[in-house]
Amino acid sequence: MAQSNSAHVLITTWESNIFARPPSKRAVCFSLINALQQLGNIAGSYVWPANWGPTYRYSYTIVIAGYVAAIAMTWILRQHLKTLNKKLEKEEQEQGIKEKGFRYVL
Repeated sequence: MAQSNSAHVLITTWESNIFARPPSKRAVCFSLINALQQLGNIAGSYVWPANWGPTYRYSYTIVIAGYVAAIAMTWILRQHLKTLNKKLEKEEQEQGIKEKGFRYVL
């Protein structure tokens, strides 16, 4: 559970590099993502009720399910960005552009 803080920093950095085009869009997307990430702090108060202790089996199950969902969504996003990169490369080849243009960070 303690590793989630370091993972949060890495995911936030990756997200900020994904939205590179217009700065206004990047700012809005980044603020919405950050707001949604903080919902876990609100839900965390209700996931650890005292009557589930001392093992907190249900609490850990909820947390692990959240981690699995986050990993799955990150993998889906990565696959989508990989597809977009291939599409951008194909468009550049069709237009005869030799230099690599914008690519999403994988």
